[in-house]
Amino acid sequence: MTIVEEMTFQAGDRLRKVMQVRGIGVGELADELEVARNTITNLTTGRSPMDKRSALALSVVLDVPYEWLRFGVNDEAAPVETGAAISRARRDSNPQPSDP
Repeated sequence: MTIVEEMTFQAGDRLRKVMQVRGIGVGELADELEVARNTITNLTTGRSPMDKRSALALSVVLDVPYEWLRFGVNDEAAPVETGAAISRARRDSNPQPSDP
């Protein structure tokens, strides 16, 4: 058995991994989710458990399967791309009518 096989990865470990692979910092992720930076830090360190709502929001923003992020199910779904930062369209809070 290898060291990797002996290690138990928690949700925070998987969150850190996907953030690293995607090149996303704590501040950028916190801004995208509209939460405090401390919230993301607490999730990555395991100080706060990753509940269903957090895992769902994170899985959508980070484009990873919910089951993988929260429970570690299906490690083949783990992110392997590099540099795939968040590139979601921002909604305009005051949209103007389009020209006909």
